[in-house]
Parts: sequence; structure tokens; C-alpha cells
Amino acid sequence: MISPAHIRLFSTAIHIMQASKYLLFFEIQHQKQATWPALLTRHINLIFGLQNMADESVVVEHGTTTSITLNRPDIHNAINFDVLTGLRDAFASLLKDNSCRSIVLKGAGKSFCSGSDIKYLAAFKNSGEAAEFFDMMYIVYHYVESIDKPVIAEIHGSCMGAGLELAAVCDLRIASSDATFAMPEVKLGITPSGGATYRLPTVIGQTATRYMVLTGETIGADEAYRIGLLNKVVEPAKLDEEVRKVAEAINASSRTAVGNAKLAMTENQKFERRMEREKYIQSFIDTDGKEGLDAFINHRKPEFKS
Repeated sequence: MISPAHIRLFSTAIHIMQASKYLLFFEIQHQKQATWPALLTRHINLIFGLQNMADESVVVEHGTTTSITLNRPDIHNAINFDVLTGLRDAFASLLKDNSCRSIVLKGAGKSFCSGSDIKYLAAFKNSGEAAEFFDMMYIVYHYVESIDKPVIAEIHGSCMGAGLELAAVCDLRIASSDATFAMPEVKLGITPSGGATYRLPTVIGQTATRYMVLTGETIGADEAYRIGLLNKVVEPAKLDEEVRKVAEAINASSRTAVGNAKLAMTENQKFERRMEREKYIQSFIDTDGKEGLDAFINHRKPEFKS
């Protein structure tokens, strides 16, 4: 016999599926560590405010424009598994928040995000740990592009590697004139992990993507604007103000219309991650990946075998 409790749980699950555009099932498909009941419980708790986001490496300030801040300023907000978990929970908590009309993603301290935490990557014991990290990053970045609220990347300082890929998955990117950008993975003997090979070309085109990924060259904000990576470049002192103006312009329109427009544009972009995942995991089997990461940590020039 179906009890009232079962009916309420079923209704809640249906409501969550509608609010999250099936993100729950996307996560069930890709997250190997947890069973679907555990993931469903976490989604319910996060969406209805019954669970706090435990990780202080990501700070959330709720409002009409919600601010999500990467909070590892001592290492330029480098991404590890805790950061990804914090971002996942932050975006999950906003799925049903109709008071939030836009989201600003930024970094504490001197940088937006310097990329993946190299010491964290270097500590991987096997390719399975690399695969786990890749899959969690894929889940989180999918959340950013699939939530029905525009996400603005507020960029200053370093925006590198997985940090640049995180910015690329946002709907808009506004940077201070002192910002720098790079995809330096090949210099470390590894390959991109957050969509540079399939998502970044939709932002800046194949020509610019191939140059950035294959050379690892660092470019400034003006060049990033020229190739289409940025929507606007402003003086550092005016960055907060400019981002606020853009958010207010978004907030002034129909929430439903804005959300539907974003999701329609996202749906029309079909991303293929299989090859990027395969090559990223291979990086942690090959000696060059281990050599590149160790050289970076020990401040020496890498000696690649290939």
C-alpha cells in the first residue's frame, strides 16, 4: 500500500526533476561514488534548504543576484575536489530559488581561478582518481550551463586552465584589464579536463582554441576580448560596478523568458566529452604527465620523454 509519505516523496522527486531539468539523473549517471537514493536525498535537502553547503572553499551570498565565490585565495582559488563539491552544492541549492534571477561567479583574493590544484593532481595514485576528478568537474560545469539563471563570470587576475574552462561555461564574462588567460596544460604534460576541446570552440572558435590549447600561451584581457572570450573589459576599480549593471539588466527582464532563452541556447550546443576524458586520464598514466606536474611543483623545467 502506498502511504502518504510515499506520495509526498514521489511528488517531491517530480518537482525536483522539473526544477533541475533532469540534472539529478545526469549526476546519477556520471557520479560513481554515490547511489541514487543518496543523491536524491542530497538534492532534496539542498533545494529545500535542509542541508548547509559544508565547504568553505566556496562561499554563497544569496540574493536577486546570487554571488558564488571561489574561496582559496592563498593558492589563487585552484580547483580540487572540495571546490567542485562546493560548486555543485551551490548551484543545486539555486535550482528552485525563484528569488534568484542571476548568478555572479568570482574568485576571492588576487585571482579568479588559476586552474586545477597542481599538488592535488600530482597526488593521484592511479588513473581512476583522475577519472573521478574529471567526472566531477564535468558534472559541475554541466550544472553551470544547465541552470535556468544566467551566470556571469567576474574575472580578475589569473584565469587559467580549468579556471578558464569554468569561465567559458558561464553565460557572460566580464574581466578587469589586469586579467590574464591561458590553457597551460600541455606545458605540464597533461591535457584539458573542463571542456576546452569541445566547449571553448563554441565561444572563441576553433582557430583561437587550437592556438591557446596547443601553445599554452598566456594572453591579456584585450586579446581575450578580441578573440571573443570576453564580453567586456573594464578597469579593475570598475569591475564590481560593471558586473552589477549587467546583472541588473538581466534581472529587469522576465525571469521565465531569460531562463528559457538560456536553456534553448544551451540545448542547441551538443558537447562531446568522450575524447577529452580519455586523453585526460591517459595523462596520468604517461610519464610526461607525472614529470610535468612534479617539475611545476619543484620549480624546474620539465624533461619530457616524448
